Amino acid sequence: MKLPLPEGTFPVEADFGVRAFLDPDRKPFQALFKQRFSDFIVREVGLDGSVVALDSMEKLPERDVLVIEEAKKTYDQQEGVAVFQSLVGADVTTQLFEFSNDTTRKKEIFLVDISDVDKVKRTEFHTAIRKYLPSLRSETHVEGDKRSIKVFFPGAQKRDRMWETWPKDKPSYCKFVLYKENYDTTVALELVANAIGCGSKAFNFAGTKDKRAITTQWVTAYKVPAPRLIKVSITNLME
Repeated sequence: MKLPLPEGTFPVEADFGVRAFLDPDRKPFQALFKQRFSDFIVREVGLDGSVVALDSMEKLPERDVLVIEEAKKTYDQQEGVAVFQSLVGADVTTQLFEFSNDTTRKKEIFLVDISDVDKVKRTEFHTAIRKYLPSLRSETHVEGDKRSIKVFFPGAQKRDRMWETWPKDKPSYCKFVLYKENYDTTVALELVANAIGCGSKAFNFAGTKDKRAITTQWVTAYKVPAPRLIKVSITNLME
């Protein structure tokens, strides 16, 4: 085929070497080749035949709605100070609140020695962290004969082990729709994992979807709270 073509003309089959047709009487039609990733729409189809689509960014299980409402409640700081003082003493409490208010220490870990603290008080300490200092996380750490509680900001740990404090009566898997544009499924989920502070192995899905496309598919997350997932946007992660 000779290029460029005269203005206002389009290539025909003969220009590409096509000389014969199975049905020469069929009328021709014009079409454009898809080039952009947005030209390709790939949607997973469920076992019941339904097409997977992201139709809401606000739906949450009722249990998680109650958890969020509880987290929005404000508590008197002096009340929290008094609770921590009863558990770990005045000096540690002062250091703990200073740590929680210091944004320059978000990558540090605050250790609380609990070698002489019984299990009941350890549980009360973890509960108090969630109630009075919700911006922090805590987990028990054992090294030899020494027992301590690690207090840290989300993301300070290589892996935020949410499953260790997962309620026994809460379903282990959260099912959600992953909507992505021009991304591999695995890359998109790695971004999500980094954003919420968990390992990418927490996610399971029924096969990767095309990279150069707009795709939707079901994904399950093992012991990952729905409120964390619902705040994640791949677009925002890449800005």
